[in-house]
Amino acid sequence: MRLIQVPLDKSRLLTSLSYILRQTIRHRSGLKSRKAVLWDQAWPIHEEKPEVDEETARRNISGLRKKFRDRLPHVMEPSSPEFELHFTKQHKMRMFGKYGSKSGIHPGIHWPSKEELKELIEEEQIWEPSLAERMNTVLAEENEIRSTKLKKEEEIAKNLKNMPKYIAQFEKKLEKVEEEEDLRRDKQKQLVEEAYDYFGYKVDSRDPRFIKMIEEKEEEEKRISKIKKKEQRQEKLLASMKAMMEKNTKSSPEDKVTTK
Repeated sequence: MRLIQVPLDKSRLLTSLSYILRQTIRHRSGLKSRKAVLWDQAWPIHEEKPEVDEETARRNISGLRKKFRDRLPHVMEPSSPEFELHFTKQHKMRMFGKYGSKSGIHPGIHWPSKEELKELIEEEQIWEPSLAERMNTVLAEENEIRSTKLKKEEEIAKNLKNMPKYIAQFEKKLEKVEEEEDLRRDKQKQLVEEAYDYFGYKVDSRDPRFIKMIEEKEEEEKRISKIKKKEQRQEKLLASMKAMMEKNTKSSPEDKVTTK
């Protein structure tokens, strides 16, 4: 069973707090007034304790008081109310459930009264979302799940359509990696051969002398690369200057004709 959590807004929270406050005030105000009445009903001051007849007392071989003897399994008699608790609805419901019709309590006590039903409805409206709200929440969740599933299926279909393209890109990338690896191995092999020619014997690639030779070679290559770039810039500059000079020489005869 999936639990549905509906966020409680501020207005509902204030309404619930006011409801709890009203219930507390109502309970405390009516408690004192009911207490005296119920106590008198349970055990009036002006009445004497009901005396047990001699025959009943003689049969009571346990010597227990009546209210305790009535609880024995072979007796099971509802005892007379004595305290305020015995006049509450909850206690009467328990007595009816235990003794049935022998308790003298009407079965309708299990059904809430109009006031209690009104309070239950009010409490349910405060704390529990309505059926429409629950249905809307369930429908919203189902729509969200359906939408997510549909988007995922569309994405899968799109990727399957582009699968040949992705495979070709992957193979091309793999070929490039293999080519770079081949170039690296060839370069490493060439460096080992150069080290053999330089030292006159085979040198391990992890040897400090081999590493130093590579560093010197890289520095030399960088220096040569800088010289080549400088020469290329100079060549471009000379070419641009030459083009400007040729342009000026072509335009000079026309200027002479216009001056005459």
